[in-house]
Amino acid sequence: MNTSVSVRERGGCLTAYLVATIFFAILGLILLVTAGAALSAAVAAGAVSGADIPSVSPLPIILSVVSVIVAIIGVVGAWTWKKWGIYLIGASFIISALGSIIGGSFVSAVVGLLIEAAILWYLLKDKWALFEG
Repeated sequence: MNTSVSVRERGGCLTAYLVATIFFAILGLILLVTAGAALSAAVAAGAVSGADIPSVSPLPIILSVVSVIVAIIGVVGAWTWKKWGIYLIGASFIISALGSIIGGSFVSAVVGLLIEAAILWYLLKDKWALFEG
């Protein structure tokens, strides 16, 4: 009878990464949701002219919101040791990069995607076997 128990230890770096991801995702979501209201208030107060505001496609903003929501759900999954959480975090990287590409920042999107993927790989390389399903 095998009585060995595999102890899951997240470690300080992975824990800090997941906590920081949640913190910045929530902060980003708040900023994305309130940016439109703040701009409307500035126009209504006369601080900014409506003609001074450039036309912006809503698609990158929508993709940013979706990316943040997917990242938050992914972190919850990763915190509970589910592989689908890591896959969702990776999907949030891709969604964010697509939003950046549509917004006109191809190089920064690709570089950001590679850096995010490298950091996540480094944090998980020794812990992947501890994740379920």
